Amino acid sequence: MKQLMIALLVLTLLLTFSCSKKTAPEPVETPEPTQPETVEAETQEPVAETIESEVEEKTEPKASLLFRDKRPIAIMINNHPDARPQAGWAHAKIAYEILVEGKMTRILLLSDADEGVIGPIRSARPAFFEITAEYRALYSHVGNFEYVAESPMLNYMVDWDEFSHGGYFRSDHRYAPHNLYGTMEGVYASAEASGVDLAGSEVLEDHFRIYDQPTDYTGGKPAETISFTYDNAQFLDYRYDEADQAYIKSINGIDVADENTGDVLKITNFIILERPHGKMPNGIHEYVDYLTPGKARLFIQGQEFELDYTKAASEEPMKFRLDGEELVFNPGFVFINVVPEGTPITVE
Repeated sequence: MKQLMIALLVLTLLLTFSCSKKTAPEPVETPEPTQPETVEAETQEPVAETIESEVEEKTEPKASLLFRDKRPIAIMINNHPDARPQAGWAHAKIAYEILVEGKMTRILLLSDADEGVIGPIRSARPAFFEITAEYRALYSHVGNFEYVAESPMLNYMVDWDEFSHGGYFRSDHRYAPHNLYGTMEGVYASAEASGVDLAGSEVLEDHFRIYDQPTDYTGGKPAETISFTYDNAQFLDYRYDEADQAYIKSINGIDVADENTGDVLKITNFIILERPHGKMPNGIHEYVDYLTPGKARLFIQGQEFELDYTKAASEEPMKFRLDGEELVFNPGFVFINVVPEGTPITVE
């Protein structure tokens, strides 16, 4: 019995010992390491960037007619001190200043603007008839129609006297005779209603031309200021403004400005035309000889150039030539002073 008990004890110890032993984990089959797939990046060939050069292509300036498709209006502008500043410089393309009786001057403004107030307007003067005629223009004035009626130039222009036609009004901010104004739209509408052909004349095809972009002038004499007078009372000065490449006109030190806007008149193309002067048969009005060939002086970009001047007939356009070539104006306003021969002119 004792032996049996010992045998059972030994068996129990053996079993306990075998259960307490850790079971070794079965070996796990480790997969062979695989090489990661190499994704070949698509090689981008260097693309040459085309950078468009912003170098402005130099183009030749193109010339077009100053007036072409529409009959211009030639407005007889009052230049008395009490009439300044005048209205309408901004609506015009070209102006002529010419001596009248009493050593005063008047101005002829030419415009084909669709609208705008222009004035003050004064009476007709014979010295302006040939200029109005060469544009086949509507001649806008107040009074002195009898002189227009007597002139052969009436065959080449349309008289638009305020006494007989519409488009005019009196302003109350000035006194007569310095308060008559007109509107471009009013004169054109009145003329059209009266049956006037407002289409541009063929003669305009042979008239002044203007570039679409500035052209550089070189080789002229320096001309920063130009000074002269018609009557030893009204002193005219034209001083060059480099920033705007234009001349600013002043009368007795006061800059010429537009009454409508207050803006100072800037003249890109300035011409002085010396002409023989005399008296009309009535002994009162100034006579100007436009037909004798001669010289003129062009002031542009701060320089002075000599021009050849001709006018084939009273009703034909003035011609200015520079070095044998017909003058084409730079973009901007054109101002022509017609002065008696021998007028002292100071250029500095």
